[in-house]
Amino acid sequence: TLRMLRLLTSSLLVALSTGSFCGDSTVPYSIQVRKDGQPVLGCARPMCFGWAPSGKPATNTGSFFRINGHHDGFLRRGPDSIPPYGPDDARFHRPQTSVCDPAYTSAQCAGAANQWVGGIAPVTNVTTFATALQCCTYIGLQQSQDRGRASIHAGQIALGGEVLDEKGNQLGFDYISNIAKTVHMNGTVQYDVSVRRMLCEKFPEPAENEKKDPKKTAKKP
Repeated sequence: TLRMLRLLTSSLLVALSTGSFCGDSTVPYSIQVRKDGQPVLGCARPMCFGWAPSGKPATNTGSFFRINGHHDGFLRRGPDSIPPYGPDDARFHRPQTSVCDPAYTSAQCAGAANQWVGGIAPVTNVTTFATALQCCTYIGLQQSQDRGRASIHAGQIALGGEVLDEKGNQLGFDYISNIAKTVHMNGTVQYDVSVRRMLCEKFPEPAENEKKDPKKTAKKP
């Protein structure tokens, strides 16, 4: 009936506005496929992105949804703050947020090398409905490197994250640049996950007293 159609349309609009979303200051670094084929988007805030000069997160715009009783994404646990930084730090001269689409309107985030998967629209049945993505663009990805593509199925995960040198310094961060879903004739779901590497410019190590108590060395605005 017309009433049922309106209810279904309203439910779909709510879902499309409240799905998994990393936000504009965290990075998608993992995709896990649940047993029912639902994707779970993992987000993280690496040391080289997403931090204001004050040492606090640049924004807190991420949000997640529950599908069939399970969360469709998460923000990886990490520090609530870092030592403040100034003009001598590469992060000061580099945007710390991305520009994200206002809604889940893309079939893929494959339009350019400077995009990543910022969010995935929730659907109750992944074999029936197409996957819609919310793409984010970041100028710092212009020199990103292709790290290949992984095909994953139920119970599997594609994992990126920090890239460190032998001394533990962060050189880059592997992120999820695109996701393409295939539903096979037998009903199984496959996700082809593209991974790229964001390069992290070297930034100075904080002084010893900053490491022990960042609040003591925080500059007043």
